[in-house]
Amino acid sequence: MSSAAGPVWDVAIIGAGPSGSLSSLILARLGLSVLLLDQSEFPRRKVCGGCLNGNSMAALKSCGLAELPARLGAQPVKRVRMMYGGQSAELSLQENWSLSRFCFDWALIQEAQAAGVTFAPSHRATMGDIKGSCRQVELHSRSGPSTIAARIVIIAHGLKQGTIAKNSRLGAGTILAQVPQPLRDEGLLMVIGRGGYVGGVRVEKGQYDLAAALDVDFLKRHGTIANAVQDLFRQAGFAEIADVAAADWRGTPLLTRQPQQIAGERWFAVGDATGYVEPFTGEGMAWAMNGALALAPIVERSVVQWQPQAIREWKHVHQRTIVRQQWPCRLLAQVLRWPWLSRGLVGGLRMFPGLARPVLRHLSRSSANPQRVKL
Repeated sequence: MSSAAGPVWDVAIIGAGPSGSLSSLILARLGLSVLLLDQSEFPRRKVCGGCLNGNSMAALKSCGLAELPARLGAQPVKRVRMMYGGQSAELSLQENWSLSRFCFDWALIQEAQAAGVTFAPSHRATMGDIKGSCRQVELHSRSGPSTIAARIVIIAHGLKQGTIAKNSRLGAGTILAQVPQPLRDEGLLMVIGRGGYVGGVRVEKGQYDLAAALDVDFLKRHGTIANAVQDLFRQAGFAEIADVAAADWRGTPLLTRQPQQIAGERWFAVGDATGYVEPFTGEGMAWAMNGALALAPIVERSVVQWQPQAIREWKHVHQRTIVRQQWPCRLLAQVLRWPWLSRGLVGGLRMFPGLARPVLRHLSRSSANPQRVKL
């Protein structure tokens, strides 16, 4: 490896999704030199439901980006319809919007660059050893290997580490050019079946985002993602959907996982890199962005002077800010793995939709504390 000839960065961030790009923007506004790295070229497609709930919108507002989703053509989502077999339940949503990750992630990166962040796409990055007061980061790009140094490294590369849960599902997604005729609906559609579930929502420019979580054995039996998703729709009573069969589906690694550590000497993890819990109505985006907000003050202090207690502080703050909000999604993910519980859930919500309101309020309630970061 060649050594970096340039200056030492205050912060190097590995991963340019919402948690990484928003972290970079906040830290650059605080006056730090920030290098944002990602192995992909941008804009790029990303498997995701594409929903922003009230918690997400509050995080954006605290960063002065409240108008960003509307400017990008985000669509309002006023209800979610859950389906299992021949039953369906409809729930009202508030302050929810839908926007593709292709559009949203690139916009956040551009905002970060405007704040002074240096963005380096097409760079595969690996955190290295401590040297003096810095962490080394090893880079691989088209121009060859190199090494840079940063006082603090933030790991925001998503589903690339951690112990995978035994019943973890695979993620899959696609963006359709238009809403398929059988799925024309102004809200969020969630189809639950034996073998997984699939969600669909209208996004910018009249497109339709489909995202699924599939049991491994279920996917193997069907051979392709498209066949598996078609089966889920059939179980809910839909006829064959040609757009689904012809779509360019993409998969993810196994989803549900938990890393051994979320912080160490001169490094912190944020977003999905701190552990993945299946989201349903935009919770994942909220956790990612609120994690960035909560981590920023700790990183700012750690750049000035590293203190080992910063590791314990981030674990505590992450537990209070993120993990405590995740329990409804953890519970729902387990319920949806049992057909009889899924049937009972949809049937119960059909008769008593008000039962879901406290949970939806909990998931949409802001966990951001803008007073922690002076932007």
